[in-house]
Amino acid sequence: GDWYHAGYHLATTIATPAAYAPLPWAFAMLTWPGGIIAFVIGVAVTWYNSFLLASLHEYGGVRQTRYKDLSGAILGKWGVWSTVFFQQVASLGNNITIQIVAGQALKAIYKSYVPDGSMTLQNFIIIFGAVQLLLSQLPNIHALRGLNLLSTLATLSFATVATVLSIVSGKEMDRSTVIYTLEGDNQLILMSAFAALGTIAFSFGDTVLPEVQATVKAPSQRNMYKG
Repeated sequence: GDWYHAGYHLATTIATPAAYAPLPWAFAMLTWPGGIIAFVIGVAVTWYNSFLLASLHEYGGVRQTRYKDLSGAILGKWGVWSTVFFQQVASLGNNITIQIVAGQALKAIYKSYVPDGSMTLQNFIIIFGAVQLLLSQLPNIHALRGLNLLSTLATLSFATVATVLSIVSGKEMDRSTVIYTLEGDNQLILMSAFAALGTIAFSFGDTVLPEVQATVKAPSQRNMYKG
C-alpha cells in the first residue's frame, strides 16, 4: 500500500471514538492545565514511539512484520514472550471495551427504528463479535483498507460533531454557573486523577504499527513517516 493507506490504517487503530470519548471527563478530573499537559505528553510519546518502531522495521536486515518478531530480534526469547504477554493483556481489555461499545451503538440504532424490539445488548455484542471473526480471516490489514477509510471518516465526523456541539452548548449556557475547581475529598481527587491519566494513556494505544508497515511498499520507512 501507499503512505496514505498507512495513514488511515493508523488513524483507525489509534483515534477511535471508544478511546477518546472519555477524554472530556479525564480533562475535567485533571483540570485544564493538567489535562492539556498530560495530553501533549501522550502525543509526544506516541509520536516518538511510532517513529522509532518505523525506523526499526528492517532491523538486522530483515523486515520485522510483527511486534514480537522485532522484540525477538532485539531482545531474544525474553523479548518475544514479554511482548506477547503484554499484547494479549492490552488486546483483552481493548476488545472487551470495543465489543461493549459497539453493541451499545448497534442497540441504539436498532431501538431508534424498532422501539419495542426484543433484541438485547448481548445479541448485538454477539453479532459484532461474529463480524469481527469473519473479518479476522482476511490475509492482512491492507485487505481492510476500504473499511478502515470509512472508519477514519466516521471518526473525523464524530470529532467534528462533538466539537461543534460543545462550542454551541458552551455559548448557550450560563457561564457564571461553571465551576472549574475539583470537588470531593483529597482521596477522591487523587484517585480520579490517576483514573484520568489511565484514560488518556488508553486513548493512545497502538498495537499494530509493524503489521501496518509490513503492507506498505518500499521505501517503507519513508512512507510510514509520511503516513
